[in-house]
Amino acid sequence: MRGSLAGESWPTILGFRPRFAGSAAATATIVAASILYGTAVPEIWRVAFAVIGATAAGLLVGSDVLLQLILATAGVSLAPVTGGEKGLLPELGGVNLEGLRVLTLVSIGAILCLWNSSLRSALLTRKAYLTFLAMAGLSLLWTTSRFDGLRLLFKLWIPLFGYGLAMEVSRAKGPQPVRAAMVAGALISGVVGVLWRAMTGEWSSAEWPGRYQGALGPSTLGLYSSAMALPIYGWARTQRSWKLYLLFAALAVQTVSTGTRIAVLALGGGLLALELTGGARLRSALVAGAGLALWLLVPTLGARTWGADAGQGALESVNSSGRLLIWADVWNGMVGGADPWGHGIGSSTAYLTGRFNPTGFTGGVGMEVHNEYLRMLAELGPIGLGLFLLACAGVVRDLARRCRKAAPGQAEAIIALSSVLAFLVASATDNTLTFYSYSLVPWALAGVALSLPATPRSRPA
Repeated sequence: MRGSLAGESWPTILGFRPRFAGSAAATATIVAASILYGTAVPEIWRVAFAVIGATAAGLLVGSDVLLQLILATAGVSLAPVTGGEKGLLPELGGVNLEGLRVLTLVSIGAILCLWNSSLRSALLTRKAYLTFLAMAGLSLLWTTSRFDGLRLLFKLWIPLFGYGLAMEVSRAKGPQPVRAAMVAGALISGVVGVLWRAMTGEWSSAEWPGRYQGALGPSTLGLYSSAMALPIYGWARTQRSWKLYLLFAALAVQTVSTGTRIAVLALGGGLLALELTGGARLRSALVAGAGLALWLLVPTLGARTWGADAGQGALESVNSSGRLLIWADVWNGMVGGADPWGHGIGSSTAYLTGRFNPTGFTGGVGMEVHNEYLRMLAELGPIGLGLFLLACAGVVRDLARRCRKAAPGQAEAIIALSSVLAFLVASATDNTLTFYSYSLVPWALAGVALSLPATPRSRPA
């Protein structure tokens, strides 16, 4: 039957069940790509073959397995395989293996939207976000950097795709597949990070002294760890599972060890929201106290906040890793006097590269705004920012309604709401939409929580 989960009712292919066909397609793609690598076959054809093969494999395994694979591998970046360099297709602006994964997910999502009516209906529940995406796509017509704009547009699509898949899968099988995949993802990311650091022998770098970076880098790992810690804590509470409590503790320690201040603040704010929404005032006070103690005692958190950022005048005593300087530059150079529809998606990257890269600006933040609200205002104007905020407000409103007592899936709604609020906090000082492995988590949790009917089913008389 078209539009339902694969593996149970999708049409068989050549007499094989789709899951087996998907596994075979994935294996064949990997083998063939390995054979073609380094040959005289033009690079663009090798890239196209890899994306098409991976897309076919993703379509064949079905929505439930596909979602679990996405969530379980979200915390593992493919960029380090090529040293983080975007060496593929330099004539188009350059991509790495991580870029190919994004392109594959976009192509899978586009085809599934045509094939799968259940996924389409799930995505249509977020009309504000779809309108925001449409406006962002339209802005490619006037942006100063189409390739960067297209790259960001693809990453903006992934959270919505994760939301739709999570809603579809949860309607059919309940929340357990998403829970299991996220737990697996947290474990896999942690193990891969430790192994990678053990292989390189560098647990921190000169660029980020004293900050654990795993296999993702401190900022990305910190945000991802905080995003995973929130739902795992919520599930540990509802299931009273000591194993999940241990995993939460490990993720919390990992978040703090990265020294990513906004990730720690987002995790603390999310935990406070979770406890307060659930009516646990004593736990809320304990969370606030523990968070304050960590902030004051860990050198890479509170102590690092009071430093010196050059050229900030009265704010020079605050170490924002260059953010205040960048925000002021973007506000004056891009927002001031701009059209209501902005300079176009991706334009801030080109602008900041031209402003700071030639002067040798370092610190790892010179080519990103590190504030998604300011980025949207600069690139898409008040119209685009308004649509983005409207989309987020719609999700918060729908989840808040489910947090009431006796509402279906109340526990899942509280977890999802705290995760979305943490995402909104983190978006104020970091590139949460660029780090799609982070933005994917709250949207998938929202899809799970909103998959249940809006009102309890009445019992038959």
